[in-house]
Amino acid sequence: MSSLSNSQKATSFHVEGMACSSCAERVERAIRATPGVAAAAVSLDAKRAEVVFSGPANVEAVIAAIGNAGYEAALENRVA
Repeated sequence: MSSLSNSQKATSFHVEGMACSSCAERVERAIRATPGVAAAAVSLDAKRAEVVFSGPANVEAVIAAIGNAGYEAALENRVA
């Protein structure tokens, strides 16, 4: 996710509640299913999700998707 086009925005989220790799995979699938998301990578160890948006960043939609998957998320910082 290091080579972003000018129209893509990357954002980092802190994710709480993940206990195993299956949890991380569930969070990643939920994020990728969110409209406007071009890519997502979730790190269980870092408790972080890095999300690349294809257009305007819809932070609230990603936080809601993570919540619907059963986990808590908060905006961590803007990556790019």
